[in-house]
Amino acid sequence: MKTQFNAQIQILRSDNGGEFVNHDFQTYFQQHGIIHETTCPQTPQQNGVAERKNRHLLETARALLISTHVPRHHWDDAIVTAVHLINRMPSGVLTFKTPLQVLAQHRPLPSVLVFTPRIFGCVAFVHLHKNQRSKLDPCALRCVFMGYATHQKGYRCYHPPTQLTYVTLDVTFLESDLFFHDPSSNSTLQGEIRSEEQNWSNLENKEILFCTEMIDHSKSGARDYSLSKSDQSPIHSDQLPDPPDPCEDISDPSLTPTDNTEQQDEDLPSNSTEDVAHIKD
Repeated sequence: MKTQFNAQIQILRSDNGGEFVNHDFQTYFQQHGIIHETTCPQTPQQNGVAERKNRHLLETARALLISTHVPRHHWDDAIVTAVHLINRMPSGVLTFKTPLQVLAQHRPLPSVLVFTPRIFGCVAFVHLHKNQRSKLDPCALRCVFMGYATHQKGYRCYHPPTQLTYVTLDVTFLESDLFFHDPSSNSTLQGEIRSEEQNWSNLENKEILFCTEMIDHSKSGARDYSLSKSDQSPIHSDQLPDPPDPCEDISDPSLTPTDNTEQQDEDLPSNSTEDVAHIKD
């Protein structure tokens, strides 16, 4: 802190763990005038900031290990990678700025802290130089990406067969493929058994088949409609029926006008005829 950021530690607060409460620490604190504060037994909330950050690191590292099926003995690489990612993620406490952005406002950052993020646990092909291989050996080694170097500007790639760790920038990442797979099941769904995954696969295949049939049906319907339109011959003016002649004599007797006077007289009741005769008299 004093060398890198020109800051002096005045108070150090921790729990009562043996890594903090020991003779060497107490001697160092007395020589540098640092006050060491400890929490009460079984009271972690007195050091809530540190406890919450430890939980954040543990949850992130556990998510990295489980999602990529990396063995648990690589937990230290997962913790270092979690710290690297958290320092480069926006935080609401910092008004959605990353911790490195806030730190860069006070101190210049070395270039070793700038890396392109990669997927933890993915396949990484490490380039082997001529002095590391013979003429007939492959030019690259299939490794697993395990994080970022702390004091070097490079990626840490682990080769399980030889148990060697390479720190290099000459690496090609295959982020769509994970190096480790779940040994208990070939399922790509977390917590799903094989039969359930098969059901999901069958459902997806049925949906794809249904969508394909609908597309083919719509295309065939449009094609039939276009063919029916093309088969229709155009109607010319000489094929239209002739309009009726207004001077033509109507031969249908049902359409001739009739005199309805006699019919109306016949339809009159008898008492109406007598009333008319009485009026004439």
